[in-house]
Amino acid sequence: MQSFKLERYRERLLEERTQLVREMDRIRESIPEEVRPPGEHEIAPSEGVDVDIALATGEGTRLRGIDAALDRIKEGTFGKCCKCANEISEARLEAIPDAKYCIRCERSRHRS
Repeated sequence: MQSFKLERYRERLLEERTQLVREMDRIRESIPEEVRPPGEHEIAPSEGVDVDIALATGEGTRLRGIDAALDRIKEGTFGKCCKCANEISEARLEAIPDAKYCIRCERSRHRS
């Protein structure tokens, strides 16, 4: 992959990472520190736990994917499928810049 394209993907991934971390921090800050009975404008204790679980799973998974893609850029393997080593199409990378599998291998993973 050409260096200017790699740099464009790196910048995009860094921007997405920054936005994701900010959003995760914003959500965490909105959860009350102390557990109180839920009022009209308060989060129930279980809702705070649910938010933490969601952050740990969904956003955490997304963050790890972005970090892994940034590592692949450093290693020189970005844009190559981690399963078959074929090139990942630019259309796929444009849609999902942290994609680690080509579309064929991604589909086969979900069929298994």
